[in-house]
Amino acid sequence: MKAIHKLSIYVQLTSLAALLMIATPVAAQDKEEKPAASSEWVGKTVMTKGEAAFRLPGKTVSSSDVCEVMKVDLQKGAWLWITTKGGWVNKKDVIEVSEATDYFTEEIKKKASAENFFLRGMAWFRQGRYYVATGDFKNAIKITPAPGFFNARGEAWRLAGQNERAIADFGESIKRGPKFASPYNNRGLANMALGKTKEAIKDFDAAIKLDDEFRFAYYNRGLAYRSLQQQDKAIADFSSAIKVDKLYADALNARGNCWIDKKEFKKARTDYEAALKANREYVPAYFNRGHLNKMDGKFADALKDYEKAIELNPKYAPAHNGVAWLTATCPDDKFRDGKKAVKYAERARELGGGEEDSYIGTLAAAEAELGNFDKADSLLKRAIELDTKAYRSVRAAMRDAFDAKQAYREKPGATTPGRTPSKK
Repeated sequence: MKAIHKLSIYVQLTSLAALLMIATPVAAQDKEEKPAASSEWVGKTVMTKGEAAFRLPGKTVSSSDVCEVMKVDLQKGAWLWITTKGGWVNKKDVIEVSEATDYFTEEIKKKASAENFFLRGMAWFRQGRYYVATGDFKNAIKITPAPGFFNARGEAWRLAGQNERAIADFGESIKRGPKFASPYNNRGLANMALGKTKEAIKDFDAAIKLDDEFRFAYYNRGLAYRSLQQQDKAIADFSSAIKVDKLYADALNARGNCWIDKKEFKKARTDYEAALKANREYVPAYFNRGHLNKMDGKFADALKDYEKAIELNPKYAPAHNGVAWLTATCPDDKFRDGKKAVKYAERARELGGGEEDSYIGTLAAAEAELGNFDKADSLLKRAIELDTKAYRSVRAAMRDAFDAKQAYREKPGATTPGRTPSKK
């Protein structure tokens, strides 16, 4: 029962996106272990069998979340080096992701305990199988109605888009464990998804009151304040999150976006650079830095950043949109390429679901660059119908250009619309 209590209470599951850990230099394993290097596990994606400790010589340096997924970078005998955790984990404490649910199913056959149902639920959860995960969490709750099990099921419902169900479970978790911050934070995220921003802020307030070093709650409250256009409060919250974790790339990037809102571009660049220093694979910061490079007339650098973002995440629609807008509207003709612009604009629209007004506006500019003015005009009208307030002056200039059978050229230093504002 003690193990169940620990797992149920401390499962966090708090971020708006996958949490980004920071790589640290490879270090030697414990001195008493001197096996030869091997490669059986290298490159494999594994999951911890619950929680696991990561070690450097003589000490434990970090621990995993429940059933955390990670990649193995080096192996020495029974020890696996995980760069993202900055330490070694024993291979007995992990399993390949593809085998995880089968492993926990066998454990349930041996003992149908709340802990084993919870762990299999977490295995499904980590694989994005949220609906399936709720079934296992339900079985865990039937055996032991611990607050963390309700919290975990609530998070599965939230990520499955069932926010009302999620809120009910988070409320039950709070009722049963009122001194724990995580369900307040998670309920805040569900309220945010339902457009209940003020209620969300109250939840984040409660989480922070219980844990004044809860970086995710600061970060999420910062997002809520930014959505209300209260940039100074948002900046204060992102700064608090960064104070807790100076390498928190999400918060650094989000604070940079607030500086963009306030037109303090040097500060924004500093934060984007810091986010990339913390995590060289942090896609939004490449995209956002690309936007700043475009504004500064550094078009080659802007394209390089957009393309790096696409290389790291081929499904990141804003970067496709960035390439399309630049190659359609750049004031420097050596960077314009109508065919490329249309290709990237269509891909951005596809990835964005088809009815994102900024992507449709970009496609209009790309078609105009190819001389397809009737098509460009039709697309522009659709973009305006979807959101007449966004980029109003730019779209008026685009309409004038199309009426004159001319392609649109962006003015140097323009801040829109090559950038779709990030939610982070």
